[in-house]
Amino acid sequence: MITLPPPAEFWLPPKPAIIRHAPDIKVPDLKHGILPGIAPKLASNAPLAASYVTNATDSSAATTYTFSNHAIGAAATNRYILVQVSGTVSAVSRNITSITVGGSTPTTLATTSGTTQRGCQGFYIISIPTGTTATTVVTFDGSMQCAQLSVWRLTGLSSLTAVDTQYVESSSTTNLSCTINVKNGGAIFAGSVNRGNLPTQTWSGANKENGAVVNTFTFSSADATGLAAQTGRAVSIAWSGGSGFQGTLLAVSLR
Repeated sequence: MITLPPPAEFWLPPKPAIIRHAPDIKVPDLKHGILPGIAPKLASNAPLAASYVTNATDSSAATTYTFSNHAIGAAATNRYILVQVSGTVSAVSRNITSITVGGSTPTTLATTSGTTQRGCQGFYIISIPTGTTATTVVTFDGSMQCAQLSVWRLTGLSSLTAVDTQYVESSSTTNLSCTINVKNGGAIFAGSVNRGNLPTQTWSGANKENGAVVNTFTFSSADATGLAAQTGRAVSIAWSGGSGFQGTLLAVSLR
């Protein structure tokens, strides 16, 4: 028997090590809630959606007025309620001292006391995601002859701070006007009150939503939504159809 030697073994050199860079580890940016190198998702550019809901008046003489279970529109997680309240009385100047909407204190956007006989008013906003009604309670620093409430439903609001506010008053004209700044996609809201029986109110630069004569005092409110950015948008109201005039105009711009 022939014995063969074992086959030769081929020597292979070891493979050289391949060094690769470790992947970058993304560390969350806690300040902005995003990862470095990843562009943040931009906020929606959709315009502020605002719809007028209701108006209520109270002809009684009082210091505190309660507007019970008024409509606030359909519920939504991003719903805000905007209210404009006003009141007037002869011979003295008054101020709004407190207000609650749905049992909570809203954010004040703008208020004015008005001078003698011209009444006072204010705009306030609050988040109310649930329910379709709310009760608003407003207190003045003295007895009033009547009061009024206007309500809007807002979604898509980007700030609780007004873009701009404007106020004018007069005892010598039946026309009041102001100019107000607007952000793109924003909206403006305006309220006017006078000590006179003037049942016809004509708005320009805003759409009339209501008007009422209560105890010879007249209230009206208006709005304009889905606006382009502009500086100095003119808003005005002209009163007619009666006599007497001690008037104020308050406007706010939101986005």
